[in-house]
Amino acid sequence: MEPQETERRSRTKRKKNGVNIALSPDLDVRRIFLPLYRHGKLPTAYLLAFRGGSYTAGRNRLTKLYHETAGENAHLIHRISPNWRYINPLYRDELYDLGEKGEDLLRQAGLIGEYQNPLQQKARMREMVNLPHTVMVSTTTASIELAVQKHATHRFFSWDQVLEHMQPEHRDNNELPFAMQANIEHRFDDRLERKSYKLIPDGVFVLKDNTSAEAVGFAVEAENRKQSGASNLMHTSFLKTFLGYRSITRANAHRPIFGEKTSLMVLVVTRSQRKIEEMKKIIMQATDNKGSALFCFRHIPVLGSPEAAPKPDQTLFTGAWERAGHPPFYLHTLSDKPHR
Repeated sequence: MEPQETERRSRTKRKKNGVNIALSPDLDVRRIFLPLYRHGKLPTAYLLAFRGGSYTAGRNRLTKLYHETAGENAHLIHRISPNWRYINPLYRDELYDLGEKGEDLLRQAGLIGEYQNPLQQKARMREMVNLPHTVMVSTTTASIELAVQKHATHRFFSWDQVLEHMQPEHRDNNELPFAMQANIEHRFDDRLERKSYKLIPDGVFVLKDNTSAEAVGFAVEAENRKQSGASNLMHTSFLKTFLGYRSITRANAHRPIFGEKTSLMVLVVTRSQRKIEEMKKIIMQATDNKGSALFCFRHIPVLGSPEAAPKPDQTLFTGAWERAGHPPFYLHTLSDKPHR
């Protein structure tokens, strides 16, 4: 049983209480460090869901792991300051990230390979100005993995497992192995524009049905501040993202990453139903009202919004994802049918 903290310590300044803790290969390494490695920054509630057991004991354990490396150069876990301007100071949950020492312990335990997460490297380039975007992706993939663990009908393959099974020549010869070639064109009012570029998803995972062995690869995109429409293909927009993924799937450019027999779908998470309607309208306009079965939409809580901190949401796995011009999609059936 995890003893309770007897001294209240700062949430953002490490202070060791003089007692070294013994790390649990299961509760600490596998159930806390591994989810942070696979998903990225996560609020307390998500880590407690992965860990299981008592809520109070779990929070106390996270506090101990955070303070354990006070005065050291490498840490087990990091805690993002609650004074960050995007985080509502009334939130009870802290936001955690994996430390270098925690990642080393995962490698020593044989739970991960030598790969650094190229998707997290992409996120770090912009996280200082868009932390909510990063957390929208991490909480989405974490919620889905937690639901998969509960329902036990599918296997969840995280980015590192996708990377491990990637075609070796693609993985080893590309600095950005999750980048996919997109060749797009779009007719604006007065001109036709074309553009070729590398599209890198915000997140990736694969779901495999335990019964049928059907596997579907998923790219995750968080549409937080991105402009939905566009007047050109040079700047970032949802229109450009849609055209990019459509080009990728038509050319099967996703197969070196996800596998020859694995289809690709795109999960788009955003902050409001209004934003979803904007994006669906863009798809309908770009497809002459035919719509697209490729893109699936859900709105989720955003870090720093007036609501409570994000909590694990199993309906991201069991509930409906909206599509433009097509019936909703359900991850737990990998189809438009709500029941197996």
